[in-house]
Amino acid sequence: MTTSEAAAVAYRLRLLLCGFGGFLIVVGGIIAIPGPGPGWLIILLGLWVLAGELFFLDHFIDSVEVKLGRLARCAVGIWTVSSALMKS
Repeated sequence: MTTSEAAAVAYRLRLLLCGFGGFLIVVGGIIAIPGPGPGWLIILLGLWVLAGELFFLDHFIDSVEVKLGRLARCAVGIWTVSSALMKS
């Protein structure tokens, strides 16, 4: 087996394992949604694993990251203002 053939086999194996693993994580997150705990975060983790191999999921995860960053900055701003109002 040549080096390029071995690299192609390794790439296909990685693609298969990432796809299957990401799918299992997403299914586990869907099962965890009704119960208490981080069901939605588990789903996002599974999509993140899949995004390593699928372009449209990579784009989706990037947009979710931007929106969560905005939400975090907004929450920090509210937290800062509210603590200043409580002190006075």
